[in-house]
Amino acid sequence: MTAIVGVQTELGTWLAADQQNTFGQRKQNVNKIHRLTCGIVIANAGHTRDAQIIQYEAAPRPRHDAESDMDWLVRAFVPSVYDALKRYERDYSHSEAALSYRGKLYHLACDLCVTPCALVIIGSGAEVMVGKLHGIDLTNPESAMITAVTAAADNTIYVNDVVDTLFDPSP
Repeated sequence: MTAIVGVQTELGTWLAADQQNTFGQRKQNVNKIHRLTCGIVIANAGHTRDAQIIQYEAAPRPRHDAESDMDWLVRAFVPSVYDALKRYERDYSHSEAALSYRGKLYHLACDLCVTPCALVIIGSGAEVMVGKLHGIDLTNPESAMITAVTAAADNTIYVNDVVDTLFDPSP
């Protein structure tokens, strides 16, 4: 599994993720945060194959100027993800993601439901990260997220302490 944290700030969205990918008994480091060509930044928890399909195959139509970000995510991005996964006979039932689009944070649930959020904490290290973030000053979100993911690595065998962070500014 993985440990992913997303924090919405006034300036944009911060995402952090560990790098451990477990396949059977083999563990390797992979980047779990990706900037898609459509402008979405995604940090995927769950099956690596699902993340790869979304990264390389999801191709939503362009956003119309009169369309809200949420409408575009629901009417263009999610259907393109669904269609891409279906082409490979996959579903998203064992995955979820933190999304940043135009500096706003969203949660993409296992049923492909998109919800705007101020904070997203997902993966096998979620409970530990919630506990670690409780009461922490979020004025430096990058530092707080690294602290949370590192705590998850100390307490979960499916998370490592190699942490990627990415900031997606508001337009």
